[in-house]
Amino acid sequence: DLEIKGGATLSNTWNVQITDISVENKTETANAGTPTFTSTTANFAAVLEKPGDYVTYKVTVTNAGSINAVLTSVNEGFANQDTDSIEYVLSSDNPKATAKLTSGSTHTFIVTATYKSSATGENAPTEEEKTKQFSLQLNYNQDLTSE
Repeated sequence: DLEIKGGATLSNTWNVQITDISVENKTETANAGTPTFTSTTANFAAVLEKPGDYVTYKVTVTNAGSINAVLTSVNEGFANQDTDSIEYVLSSDNPKATAKLTSGSTHTFIVTATYKSSATGENAPTEEEKTKQFSLQLNYNQDLTSE
């Protein structure tokens, strides 16, 4: 008789998620609302009252696990919402879709909603357009490349 005994222990953990959203800056008449987030999606609702109004949010992603990660895609729930009056801009401390997020590190995204200064008269937003809900979905996978 052949008897084989053995065991294995996996000690790596996956824990990459959005850990914070803060309002970084805004004009006095803009309302930043209360941004919310899940592990992969940041949700915003800004109210922009007049030309020149803006709200800037900072989204922080943290890799609290032991496995290195890589950003594989960014889905902007505001990409098609730009109008003649409201503009959304996404920037990042590492904007590449292949940005690496090593164990213990963070990655920051900046989202700005702006009521364009030129949006007056016929280009002014409707009341509905002044209040915008938008989202940012960040998708990370295990980084399989060697360091």
